[in-house]
Amino acid sequence: MDALNRSALAEDQEFRDVYGAISEIASENHLALLTAGSITATGKTKPAPDGIYRVPGEKRNTAYLFDRDGQMDDSIGHRYDKIHLVPWGEFIPGKVSMPWLYNLSVELGPKYYSDYTMAPGEVLTVFHLRKNDTGLAIRHADLF
Repeated sequence: MDALNRSALAEDQEFRDVYGAISEIASENHLALLTAGSITATGKTKPAPDGIYRVPGEKRNTAYLFDRDGQMDDSIGHRYDKIHLVPWGEFIPGKVSMPWLYNLSVELGPKYYSDYTMAPGEVLTVFHLRKNDTGLAIRHADLF
């Protein structure tokens, strides 16, 4: 899962525009910016042929650090992928351990729900700043 957004930077104009704007703010003001986003293995998220939006299986809740020069390295160790996911918010629980719960959740949820899952991160990340090092937890990660 290294550097997944490199393909998006090459192929997706909207991604390039956002990346460029954040990079410009960081470099013009000589400050590091920690930003939130998601990372998708395919580089793009599109509706399926039937027109229903589905979240790809390799989507992650991610934090990126743009350095003072406006550069962002999205490889593992330079970004943080949320490790502890929120049930029903970032994954559907019980697929293996409680299939009745999983099936009920899918039945009562939106049409794309059976495909909905985010992949958990694999490593804790320490961001190295000029004077300090810092780590972070993405919303509700400390609860699970």
